[in-house]
Amino acid sequence: MMIRGVNLGGWLLVDRFITPYLFAVTSCHTQGNFCWYPSQSSAPPSLLQENVCDLYHCKPLQTSAKRGEPKDFPHDPFTLMSAFTETTIRRRYMEYHWDNFVTHDDVVKLSDAGITHVRVPVPFWILEDEDLWNTQSVQEPWVSGGWMYFIRLVSWCRQQKIEVWPDVHVPTSMMTGMKSKDHSMQRTLDALETMVKAIQEDGLDDVVTGVGILSAIPEKSGEAVIPNCTPQDMEEYYNEALRIVRSTLGDDVAVYQSDLWNKAEDWNHGWWTDTRNHHDTFLGSSYKFRSVETPSARHLSPKQHVALVCQDFDRETSSCCYEDSQNTRPAAGISRIVGEWSAAYDVDPAAKLQQVMNGIAKSGTIPEDRPASKERKDFLRQFVKAQMVTYESPSSSPDVSSGWFFSNFKMEGTAFPEYDYLQGLQDGWIAPTLESDLQSRYGSCYDILQETSDESRGVVDEFPPPSRGQKYEDFNDDVVTSHGNIKGKNGYTNNKYAKTSNTNGGYTNNNYGKTSNTYTQNRYGDDDTLEGYDFNDNGENKKGWFGRPAKEKKGSFLSFPMLWVIGFAALAIKYVFYSPRTYGYSSVYQGGGGGGNAATLYV
Repeated sequence: MMIRGVNLGGWLLVDRFITPYLFAVTSCHTQGNFCWYPSQSSAPPSLLQENVCDLYHCKPLQTSAKRGEPKDFPHDPFTLMSAFTETTIRRRYMEYHWDNFVTHDDVVKLSDAGITHVRVPVPFWILEDEDLWNTQSVQEPWVSGGWMYFIRLVSWCRQQKIEVWPDVHVPTSMMTGMKSKDHSMQRTLDALETMVKAIQEDGLDDVVTGVGILSAIPEKSGEAVIPNCTPQDMEEYYNEALRIVRSTLGDDVAVYQSDLWNKAEDWNHGWWTDTRNHHDTFLGSSYKFRSVETPSARHLSPKQHVALVCQDFDRETSSCCYEDSQNTRPAAGISRIVGEWSAAYDVDPAAKLQQVMNGIAKSGTIPEDRPASKERKDFLRQFVKAQMVTYESPSSSPDVSSGWFFSNFKMEGTAFPEYDYLQGLQDGWIAPTLESDLQSRYGSCYDILQETSDESRGVVDEFPPPSRGQKYEDFNDDVVTSHGNIKGKNGYTNNKYAKTSNTNGGYTNNNYGKTSNTYTQNRYGDDDTLEGYDFNDNGENKKGWFGRPAKEKKGSFLSFPMLWVIGFAALAIKYVFYSPRTYGYSSVYQGGGGGGNAATLYV
């Protein structure tokens, strides 16, 4: 069965990015006089309108980590819990969140939309003995009580026939600053063992069909999350975690791990590929922030964003897992799954989140400055469809993937709607996934690419806004840089990754030399464009995606190309009202076999 899931992030393991209001703690909160912000997801519906936070009387609890740094609200679970000096108040605050953030209605809506699985990040301390927290080198501020809400979720999912995968999301060192590799890994394994035993003892194993054994990022603030940890150490951890899970819950339970510790292709060395011991195991990949990591990615046009999915995301999804060194035989054991992806494409979440927190401190509300226009929703629909079909059946290796988990099921406020699955359903840019084969409904990723429009400039709204003279890296992919206009035999040709350097349907599969056989002085030429962004090379001063002028051509005005321009000017004027017009900000070379026709839009 194809896995089509969502993450229930920000719930049992809280996350400021998902629930910013929860982290906007005031002096009233810490005293037990709880107030609530408008549209706060953790607020009890009966109290939301009665106890609205008044920031005149309830002072925002903001501190500086270091002298000279700006003040800020708590930023992670440790600092959030530490803001409360009394354990009983801290627990009551969290119980409101656990009780209200995930609802029965949410689960019903997910089921109706065709969601088959939910992945639940859980903290390692969820079932730990509270006495342990007081015996560490640094006293830990955790609170117990979240497990009973997990049990309630499982009962809801049982009713809706949704499978649940709890995920021990981060190692103990990531939240506690623990410096011992062995201590951190053993405590994380102990937490995993306690959780799987509780799943069995509480009768949840008919619905809990899979367990995530670690999904942490490899670094935090430039330091390894588990100090001195090598890939070999992680393999030992994963092997022991697999033994713990299956010795308790049985050999049929699925086991999920993340590729964030190592590149996916680096797992293609025969590890976990056998079906006897490693069937129903999954190597997850995270594209949660992939399209927004750099200014170059955020700067792409709508069609280029979809092309990036068809090309780059497709390659990465199919980069694992195989039995042979040529990557031609998908492994019978571990298979690929996309663990976190979203519809985000033009906003840096870290920069935006700081603006969100500053807005709450100033006015008590999340700034609402990004309305979803019809054009934006139309694009989001295309972007989501392209990712779904790619993650279910990547064109380069259709049988290697087992499905996906969208991140997240819900977001608080309107700052990050592209990460909100339920909002996407409501707004229509996510459609229910009830068919067994989405390609039969949507076509391939390249079909979706050709249906995507570059017409509206308002679709891409970079944040932070690009600075004057912003430099952008080139994407070494002709399909992306041409806005999907490069097409060869059997679909789209990606020059850099072609296995042979011959001509395929008129498009030379070279390796991006300064002068391509087909694209002379194209995007990769020395004097193609300002900062390499999509201008043709016919001497015209075209506009970029955001109106940046191309470089002026060097040389005499009456150069040979200019004489051709002057010679055909009169004929062009005669037929201007009957001819296709070059679409100014996306004009690129797209010809074949040495031709050179500018990309056009008929108006």
